[in-house]
Amino acid sequence: MYQNKKIVVVMPAYNAEKTLLKTYEEVMAQGIVDTVIFVDDASFDGTAKIASGLPQSKLFVHEKNLGYGGNQKTCYRLALEEGADIVIMVHPDYQYTPKLIPAMASLISSGLYHCVLGSRILGGYALKGGMPIWKYIANRFLTLAENILIGAKLSEYHTGYRAFSRELLLRLEPYVRAQLQQGVALKHISKALLGLFHAQPGGRLFRQILSLEAPSPQAGWQVVVKALAQTEYESLP
Repeated sequence: MYQNKKIVVVMPAYNAEKTLLKTYEEVMAQGIVDTVIFVDDASFDGTAKIASGLPQSKLFVHEKNLGYGGNQKTCYRLALEEGADIVIMVHPDYQYTPKLIPAMASLISSGLYHCVLGSRILGGYALKGGMPIWKYIANRFLTLAENILIGAKLSEYHTGYRAFSRELLLRLEPYVRAQLQQGVALKHISKALLGLFHAQPGGRLFRQILSLEAPSPQAGWQVVVKALAQTEYESLP
């Protein structure tokens, strides 16, 4: 619990046996997480075995691999069913330190923001944290292209460290709960601006535009929700 809000951490896992336990232990060390939900995307290593039976955790295993986007959809649906007020996704590859969980939860529980995105790029930690060089180059190229397409200045779209308010996920309920064949919602917060992007797979941009007011009497930020093609561009059955 954090400020009377239930905190659920979700981990979309695929062949993460080497780093999953370390990530989990650091998540629980923060002292505010009520439940950790592991979703194993049909791994062929010992990921599910390691995740099973860990305290304050639940394990869900896909019968077949649905890809990163499909894994996230299951994560968010299960977190809502668990009664989460704040959902934080931490990728179990340990490229992101769970020590930022209290800060991310604070930004959402304060009511200022509905979503927070953690970036490996800021501070130059991506490569130091174990990100393969080819993924880093692809990440920078895709981020540049996406920024040009939507006129934004986000540091990273393809992060595995994300936090949502329950309210925001429920606004996306048709896509999260029913797991419709739609794009995965992305999010980014940078000082004054929170961008949340959604669209169908296939690159049809700007399908849905919504607005939310961030209740900040001092800043009065306007939360702009634009449409963006799904990052992973996976095709679900």
